[in-house]
Amino acid sequence: MSVTLENNAVVDAPVADDFPTRPDYAEVVREVRPALPRYRNEIGKYSIRRASTCVNCGRCVELCPEGVHRRPEGYKHIIRPMDYRCVGPECEKTDHYCIAACPQQALSLLENPSFATLGDCRWTPDLIASNWQMAETGNAPRGYLESEVGASGGGFDRLRFRKPAAQPAGLRREDISTQLVLNRRNDSRRR
Repeated sequence: MSVTLENNAVVDAPVADDFPTRPDYAEVVREVRPALPRYRNEIGKYSIRRASTCVNCGRCVELCPEGVHRRPEGYKHIIRPMDYRCVGPECEKTDHYCIAACPQQALSLLENPSFATLGDCRWTPDLIASNWQMAETGNAPRGYLESEVGASGGGFDRLRFRKPAAQPAGLRREDISTQLVLNRRNDSRRR
């Protein structure tokens, strides 16, 4: 079988029988690479404000392991904080807390009011942000974002199966059911 490419070149397509003899066909890159941010201006849980008293000393750039503060090579000034990367009060417990280390006291930390507008009663802003973070980085989100349950109050978000320590006597495969009965909330919602 042959395939015609955009430049009208005809090449032989790999055939299933070729795979054992050509391992390069089946090579898979297993490296997790961060994806580009989904939005031009990311929405983070916290917001860092830099006052006009900032003298661009670079102390915050040196301290921040999250990359919130940056001064590109050859630049005199520190660029606008990438505050969507900020871990907020969790950072305060460490020795790289930029707010306290700023010699001019030019930095302040606030909760981002836009962050609270994300989501709904089930998909909380933390849950949405943690899913974005996991999708972009391939890693579990940091502890400052609640990434497990949201505000669901249970349901499928907390589904657990408990197996007995020993199989009960006389139990047959057809006696086991993982069937779920839905819409049993009794909370006056439409079924």
